[in-house]
Amino acid sequence: MHSAVPATIAAEMHPTESTGSDRSLQLLAHIAALPTPLEMVHAVVCVHIVYGWMPTILDPLGVSKAVDENANRLLEVLNAARSAKEPRLTDDDLGLLRGFANNSTVGASKLLHFLNPCVYPIWDSRVANRYLWSGVSRETFDNESRLWAYMGTLWDWSRDPTVKAACAALNKACPNTKGCTTVRLMELVLFHPPLPQKLKTRRPAKP
Repeated sequence: MHSAVPATIAAEMHPTESTGSDRSLQLLAHIAALPTPLEMVHAVVCVHIVYGWMPTILDPLGVSKAVDENANRLLEVLNAARSAKEPRLTDDDLGLLRGFANNSTVGASKLLHFLNPCVYPIWDSRVANRYLWSGVSRETFDNESRLWAYMGTLWDWSRDPTVKAACAALNKACPNTKGCTTVRLMELVLFHPPLPQKLKTRRPAKP
């Protein structure tokens, strides 16, 4: 298993004064946009970067096992997900990705999201606390059926005229969301923590 970023990838990145997190996002975006199919080294780099933002430590033995047993199929699934216009995963596909990502549905969703954020939403405790209920346990939300339900709901909502109008208004009000799809905007709203109550009720100061 490769443990370092290949020189061919690193050489194409443009160093900046940005933070490590920014550079990680740049690398993920670069890999997701490659004109050629992903290779296993890309998949391994991506899952390591994803887990760099998570409190759980990635198990390298689990990654190696998934690669050794299902390398070709794993790459087929990741490459298909990267170019998808809407979710096309099967239960077996998601199970394969879950095994590659620490046996975690959360990890699999984040890997999919960073390869194709307009199609695959992040599913984690932050989202589950808003989509399901506050304080939901990991045992309850970190499973494939919950991710399928969440993903299906977002895509159903994305076809609703009222939701589409609300997202269009949000796009207009927030220049940083320009070009985001309806699914991506809804995912962003659910992922973002709510404003503290004191900020919600604060009124502008009189001139």
